[in-house]
Amino acid sequence: MSDRNPIGPQSSQSRPNSHRSVTGHVSRAPTQHHTVRSVRQRREFIEPKPQPISDFIIKKSAVPSSSVPTLTIVKPQPAAVPASQRLQRSNVLQRQFVQPVEPHKIAKLSKKKSKKSRLQVALVAMACIVFVVGLGVSVQTFRTNRTAIAQVSALAKKSDTVQKDPSVPSATKPSTDDIKNYQVAPELARYIKIPKIGVNARVKQVGTTSKGAIDVPNNIHDAAWYTGSAKPGEVGATVLDGHVSGWNTPGVFHDIKTLSAGDTIQIVRGDGVTLNYRVVKSVTYDANKVDMQAAVNPVTPGKIGLNLITCDGQVQTGTNEYTKRVVVFTEKI
Repeated sequence: MSDRNPIGPQSSQSRPNSHRSVTGHVSRAPTQHHTVRSVRQRREFIEPKPQPISDFIIKKSAVPSSSVPTLTIVKPQPAAVPASQRLQRSNVLQRQFVQPVEPHKIAKLSKKKSKKSRLQVALVAMACIVFVVGLGVSVQTFRTNRTAIAQVSALAKKSDTVQKDPSVPSATKPSTDDIKNYQVAPELARYIKIPKIGVNARVKQVGTTSKGAIDVPNNIHDAAWYTGSAKPGEVGATVLDGHVSGWNTPGVFHDIKTLSAGDTIQIVRGDGVTLNYRVVKSVTYDANKVDMQAAVNPVTPGKIGLNLITCDGQVQTGTNEYTKRVVVFTEKI
């Protein structure tokens, strides 16, 4: 029986390195090429080429999630910067050193405070007194002005306040005893004295006439206080009038037109108190243009004044009236 090669004679020639194994399989003898490749493959396995992490993530993500678990890349967080230490106020109470005050210094401070308190009280009291006095002056001035205004309209129409009454005043001069024994209420004017012109006369009281003019005394040697004006010594103006003359005899106020600023006049009250006044000015008006508002008020508002009124000029023909009026303004000194 001849040996037959199932592969054929060409098989052994074309593959000289192949041999048949015991099991009948053909095994190839390793060549140099195969040896180099297997070594390279082992080297590549041992030393894999570095690949970018992005390629690795892409390749891994392409694998189905059922077979390969998903790789999650956690980026490291930046290190936390430690916060700066917060400054807090200390809760520890601070102690202050208080230097003890000596007893005599405490006494001095107490005295100063006491003096200051008394001074403040005194200032407040003075302010209250000034306020009350000012209020009283204002009330008195208001009352005087109201009375004067009520009469100004009538007096302006008939401003010839002296010798207007048709009855002729007496020209009989009072005796020394008549003057000495003359009495009035304590707060009223008793006498008027004008040293410069030698006047020492009684002061009577008069109101207004039926026509609204200030009345006049019934004797040419007497002066008269207008009861609608302030009493002597009170705030406001005390108004006195008197005759300039009779038919042939000079009257009590005949020469008051010669008085000038600085001359003195005295009023003696019923209680014996003497009030001194100084002349401020003298004004002459036409008989029909007398400023009665000024005549019944003090020349200095708020002060105590004394105003004297009389006639002057020429007697109008057929009457006993004069063409002028003289008003002397004074204030208390």
